[in-house]
Amino acid sequence: MTADVWTLIDTAGLAALDRGPRAGVAPAQALMYDLAAALAGLPKERIAAGLATALLWHDDLAAAHELCQAHEGHADCDYVHALLHRREGDFGNAKYWFREVGEHPISATVAAAALRLGLPALVDHGRWRPAAMVDACAAALSSAAAPREQLMQLQAAEFAALAAHVVAR
Repeated sequence: MTADVWTLIDTAGLAALDRGPRAGVAPAQALMYDLAAALAGLPKERIAAGLATALLWHDDLAAAHELCQAHEGHADCDYVHALLHRREGDFGNAKYWFREVGEHPISATVAAAALRLGLPALVDHGRWRPAAMVDACAAALSSAAAPREQLMQLQAAEFAALAAHVVAR
């Protein structure tokens, strides 16, 4: 089911860089039902990270936050926690959680996506710079000149990589 998990989650189009909401998002109960088979048998922290990723993608920041906080100290949940604070505009807190996570297994995938999307400032010697992404999102939200569409595409790649990582056995 690993390859299908993002297909289950990505049903509302590109998420905004801010908290949303946008049209077409799924309610929490529907997301949990749809992801039950994909997450079955995983450790509880990975289930929480998978659900929180889906909830955050669907602009349910409160429910995603609750799951992340219940599993603080688990790198995948902490990564979602960082994403959540980045989307809600709490940029200092987002950077804090990215520092807590450190180098995450999806970092290389996200770095490659940043380069593919023409965002080399978010990569340093092949390494993903999540704090630079936080800064880029902050700039995009305060300026029409920033590459908002590219950042939204990168954010989608980041979410997809995290979802795939969470369900990998």
